[in-house]
Amino acid sequence: MPTDAAPTYQLFHSPGACSLAPHIALELLGERCGVVWEPVRVVIADGANRKPEYLAINPRGRVPALSFRDADGRAQILTESTAILLFLASRHPEAGLMASDPIAAIRTVEFLSWLATTMHQTGVRTVFRPERFTTSADKAAHAAIGEQGRITVRAGYAELDAKLAGRRFAIGDSFSVVDAMLVVHYRWGNRCGIDMRRDYPNFAALVDGLRAIPAVERVIAREGIQVD
Repeated sequence: MPTDAAPTYQLFHSPGACSLAPHIALELLGERCGVVWEPVRVVIADGANRKPEYLAINPRGRVPALSFRDADGRAQILTESTAILLFLASRHPEAGLMASDPIAAIRTVEFLSWLATTMHQTGVRTVFRPERFTTSADKAAHAAIGEQGRITVRAGYAELDAKLAGRRFAIGDSFSVVDAMLVVHYRWGNRCGIDMRRDYPNFAALVDGLRAIPAVERVIAREGIQVD
């Protein structure tokens, strides 16, 4: 967690968004490696992501964004949760947030890519914001898009539930950046109107174990969000 020292990173995040995953990763880096960082709230519900001061950081108006300096001391901004998670894991391998084994490492990329594309953009996002996927103002069209999104989400979470049976972590025997993103998706499933605990018990059991990790618990409390 941040200290009085100058932060190595600033994470621009909004409570409950996909930025929750790098928020968890940074909390673990602080705990395990002494990395100094600073969370900066950009609350999407308040329109803070569309204000000029944030658009100067990320012109797309999306979270997360990560501010840091490269090896030559130049200021950098990195966007997209998958890129940020992989960057943090590879820049701080001593934290163990991604396996060093090449196959396990590429499986991490595979898993995160699927969560970010199929499950987020063509699944959860269509449920939350169906009007963004059509030029029609017809509410029935929006409802149909949202329903197709729920079908995608349910199919994906059923696949996940089978994959996670009896597992404490998504990949290997320790917490990885994939686990951080699974906390996000479990929460989103509940927000989609799905009873995640009833319908996907293996997924729920894995997330229960992740939430028992102090760093994960601290981040959830800091963001002030509900997971179940």
